[in-house]
Amino acid sequence: FLAMALRDSAALSNGLNRVLMPIADNAMTRIVEVTPGTADVLVHNDVPITVTLDGHVVTQAELTLTYEDGRVLNLPMLPESPARRDKLTATVRRLESNVSYRIRANDAKSDSFTLSVHQRPAIAKIEQRISMPDYTGRSSVQRTGGSIEALAGSTVTLDVHASEPLSKAYLRRGEGEPIEMQLRTDDRGSAIATASLTVDRFDRYSLELTSALGFTSEAVQ
Repeated sequence: FLAMALRDSAALSNGLNRVLMPIADNAMTRIVEVTPGTADVLVHNDVPITVTLDGHVVTQAELTLTYEDGRVLNLPMLPESPARRDKLTATVRRLESNVSYRIRANDAKSDSFTLSVHQRPAIAKIEQRISMPDYTGRSSVQRTGGSIEALAGSTVTLDVHASEPLSKAYLRRGEGEPIEMQLRTDDRGSAIATASLTVDRFDRYSLELTSALGFTSEAVQ
């Protein structure tokens, strides 16, 4: 074999090129970015997951979801659009519990990420402190509930107990400008938003709460 190789070195070189060149040209698949990565999401919402590839771009990847109860679900990831074949996407429908996930594209594997589900902030309870006008000579009254019934000229302080920690809260009367509420926590660590208003006309008011994670409440009137 050695003698033959020496006599026909050009043929041997050509054969090696035929074997080695395709391997050299076959770039590895690389995962450049995964969105949203580890994130906080709203319960029962759809969550799109996208992977950006480089190198040898494949036409399909695999998204593996592992739920807290041990269930494992595999979803195909397909190109976002014909113009962006380097971006593959899949959507997790109506996510109900925390889940970890990772992506495999050809021989590339992503890190493991976690989606943590959260509820929107909601009103757990509303407490009212109604201070009567001075002319009545009556002391303040304590009530609960969202509907306010008081004498004209009364000052009503609302303590809105929230289901989640809050970053901000607003009260709006009718079509007026929103009033920023003061935030505090009670002895148990529950969030309370407080604002005062004067009863001088029949009106409606609405509340908007924003959780510490940035999720807003449903409209409450």
